[in-house]
Amino acid sequence: MKKNFLQDVIPANHRRSIRDVPLPSHRSGDSKPRPTHQEPLRAKPKAEPVHQEVEPEIENAYIPPQAQNPYTPETKQEVFNPQKLQNSTYSNESADQEYERPVQKPPFKSKSSKSSPMKKILLAVIIGVLLFFGYTFSKTKGEIVIYPKKASYEVDVAIPTDVASVATKTQLVKNATLSLEATSEQQVQKQATGRIKIINFYGESSQELVKNTRFQTPEGLIYQIKDSIVVPGYKTEAGKTTPGILEVEVYASSAGEEYNIGKTKFTIPGFQGRPQFEKITAESITEMTGGYVGIKKVVSEEAQEEAEEKLQEQLTAQFTNEPADSDSNIILADPETISFGELKDEVNGNTVTFTMSGTTDAYSFKKQDLFNFIGQNTIIDATTSDMFTLDVKGLSFSIDKNTVVINGSTLITSVTDIEALKKAVAGKKRSEVMSLINSYTSIEKTDIDIKPFWKIKFPTDIDRIMIEIAG
Repeated sequence: MKKNFLQDVIPANHRRSIRDVPLPSHRSGDSKPRPTHQEPLRAKPKAEPVHQEVEPEIENAYIPPQAQNPYTPETKQEVFNPQKLQNSTYSNESADQEYERPVQKPPFKSKSSKSSPMKKILLAVIIGVLLFFGYTFSKTKGEIVIYPKKASYEVDVAIPTDVASVATKTQLVKNATLSLEATSEQQVQKQATGRIKIINFYGESSQELVKNTRFQTPEGLIYQIKDSIVVPGYKTEAGKTTPGILEVEVYASSAGEEYNIGKTKFTIPGFQGRPQFEKITAESITEMTGGYVGIKKVVSEEAQEEAEEKLQEQLTAQFTNEPADSDSNIILADPETISFGELKDEVNGNTVTFTMSGTTDAYSFKKQDLFNFIGQNTIIDATTSDMFTLDVKGLSFSIDKNTVVINGSTLITSVTDIEALKKAVAGKKRSEVMSLINSYTSIEKTDIDIKPFWKIKFPTDIDRIMIEIAG
């Protein structure tokens, strides 16, 4: 019978676990043990690194496993299970991979991750505020409403008509017509007539052309002037030469319908062989009409003379009325220089229509120049840089020698240079703009608005500044 012996020391190798088997070192040159008759292990995904304190490895040191009670709660060491080992897999693809699955701990969550939503909300708010202010900055506008100074004044000014004046000497042409019933027929010979303008590029001095000076067309037809004239010389301003121009009526040298021609150019045969021939030329303003030889229905001589007198009266009245007012110019005729053209007639059935033209010297004013001159010489505290506008209907114009006299009562309104004001207020604060506008003598009061309302400066872009004249 086998005897039982009591032992008070448990052998070190009693019930050893597979975990107690020492693993071979992983140094270079050593080979890992490979289990035989096992299915190849798939490559395991690498677990996230876990920060653990690792004791330094003592080279070539062997620590024998300590026998522990597998059932003690302090160790809770896993009991060897052959079936579990049989089901485990190993990888044959890489010899340097670990064959034991490391114990993974749950990922570490930092405290800052809890505040991430709040940071995102704060960032979104900041971006929204920046976009809002960027949008409103791009929409910044400045608006100014100007109430200009205006008052009624008694005007009494004289404008010299010399070269340095605001007046430019020119010519004014008007036409008048009258129709009468024909009373008889007779053989007539009529010369064609029309108007031309003479162009002087020859010199700055005026050029006189005597009575009956001839003008020739390229076809050789000759036309003449009735009286002596003086053609002004050319002017040079800012490197640009403007020719002297004079309009005048001409008549054909002979009667006949062949002189009834359209618009064309002319030379002056009297200048042939001289420098003026190429520099002083002419061209048509109207067609040449009225040339006729043959039987024609006519009125009596008394009726024709009466018609001529009535046409002259009509023309004189036209020249002595109010000055001609266009969009940019005001033209004042000088009735003392009026001249009448040839009496033309045109027969339509039994009616004879008479036509006559009248020509006078005239003075042309640029509207703004004239208004400024009147305002600067009427308002006591006005300066030469001030601008004005007014209504000429309440004024009378007359010419006395070389002076244009203007009298009457009218409302004079001060004018502000809008573009200059835009440049002056661009980028300035509201208070600075108010001080600047108060220095303008042309402004009675203003309304200023900057959008959006929290902006305190006008935009630097003048295209975003709107200025309106009230009234």
